[in-house]
Amino acid sequence: MMKTTHITSGSLQQLWKISSALMVSFLSMMTMLFVDRLFVARYSIEALNAASSSGTLYWSITCMFMAVASMGEVFVAQYNGAKAYKSLGSPIWQMIWFALFSSIIFILFGVVGTQWGLRSSFINPLEGEYFRWNMYFAPLLVLLTAISSFYIGQGKTRIVQWMGLLGNSVNIILDYLFIFGWGEYIPAMGIKGAAIATGCGITIQTVIMSLLFLKKYNRINFGTHKWAFNPPLFLKCLRIGAPPGFFVLFEMLGWAAFYNMMKMIGNHHMIVASITQSILILFLFFGC
Repeated sequence: MMKTTHITSGSLQQLWKISSALMVSFLSMMTMLFVDRLFVARYSIEALNAASSSGTLYWSITCMFMAVASMGEVFVAQYNGAKAYKSLGSPIWQMIWFALFSSIIFILFGVVGTQWGLRSSFINPLEGEYFRWNMYFAPLLVLLTAISSFYIGQGKTRIVQWMGLLGNSVNIILDYLFIFGWGEYIPAMGIKGAAIATGCGITIQTVIMSLLFLKKYNRINFGTHKWAFNPPLFLKCLRIGAPPGFFVLFEMLGWAAFYNMMKMIGNHHMIVASITQSILILFLFFGC
């Protein structure tokens, strides 16, 4: 029998059943980011400042694409409610195509954008290195968001929770190894290691979620094999996702501008702002 999630009354119990797993997933992600900052700060204050300033710029761009990719869950929820189960895979594939298209933009930001920032002295070498490596892994984060929408739209949020816990745990372990190194086996990479560790955690989650999405059960019952590009459906997803995407972009660009101002005023101001932001990351869990 096909397993589906039925939301009948919208009760507090049902709301908790669906949202609690997402809460755990968000909490693990915020904890991972906080621990990442602790490791980077222990490595050097300059690395912490670089992670705060260029990291905020990176997240402003990436979160815009993630907001659009998450709109697949809107259509999954609609099809699921209409019992059109074999159509659930189509909107997710449109957002998978979106993630693939976004890789061109992210690579350009990582290569050309970083070079321009260094030449214009808008960013320093540490910021450039952190920004560039995060940009290389950003398309996978957008892809992970798209595939996660397949489960969130159905109310099957436990899988998102466990993948988040797995990926963030791997990230924390690799953070320490890549930032500080491990004897003669792994060289200390500093802030670059922090970005690569995050990318490894995202990669593991994306690979597992992709395999689950494409497993035989989902192909037969939910049409997850329907990979064809569907322009009308693709544009519908963009129309719904663009407004929240630009909202997130402009909101976080404001924070990126703020940290750039602190950097221009002086090193002490930037240190205080970096420490405060790192602590604030934990409290963002409640808003998410």
